Order: sequence, then C-alpha cells, then structure tokens
Amino acid sequence: HEALNGILAREDADAVAQSLKLGVVGCGTCNGFHTSITKASNEKYGPVSETFLIAKGQTTMVDMSKYETTNPNRQYFSHLTFTWAMISDIDIDSEIIRWAGEVRNDIWGALMMLRLRKYPGKISYLPADQVQDRSRP
Repeated sequence: HEALNGILAREDADAVAQSLKLGVVGCGTCNGFHTSITKASNEKYGPVSETFLIAKGQTTMVDMSKYETTNPNRQYFSHLTFTWAMISDIDIDSEIIRWAGEVRNDIWGALMMLRLRKYPGKISYLPADQVQDRSRP
C-alpha cells in the first residue's frame, strides 16, 4: 500500500503505473486484498500460492480509489478501502495483541466499544460520472 502511494505521488506516475506490475504476498491477519486476488485466480489463499502467481506473471485488474484532503499536497490511493476512526483504531491499535490472530480484531473492537472516542471530521464524495480528470486512478 505504501509503495503504491509512493508511485502514484510521482510526477511521472501515469507512465510508471502503466508499465509496472506489482505482486503481493499477504502475511498475518487482515489481508482481504490478497484473499480477493488469489480467489479470483482460483488459487488457495496463502504466501505459497501468491508467490506462485507472481512467478507465473499472472495479473489481475483492481479498482482504485483516490482520497483528497483539505491539504492540496496530501492525497491517498487505496486498493481496498479507506478507513477512518474506530475501524482504523481497531486495526492499528490491536497490533499489540497480534499473537491472538484474527480474533484480535474482535477483542480490540469490544474494548473500543467500552471506551468510545470522538472522531471529528467530514467525509464526502464526488460521484464517478462527475469526475473530470480520469487520467489517473
């Protein structure tokens, strides 16, 4: 994800993005993107299957989202979702109990419900048919 945002932040991002193929190998929990790719390729989810897909050079098209902030120099690209507030806190903060596996999200989610935080902000969207610059994802 970080590599993709770095590539798309470059001035020559369009040329680089057209000529570059990225491979992904999921490790640990919360790897929905990797699971989707292996399922679409009729492979089992896991690092061996994902490495095999990379070695075969098999590609899969993915949808991209672009998120702009009030700071014109900050934008983000995502290949799965853009999360904010409680969902992000659960994902990031639960790293301290990674040993619990996937259930870490349930445990941390319950803890977050007991100590609710406030997340001020505003999220809005521009429908795709109103987007004028379609040169980038």
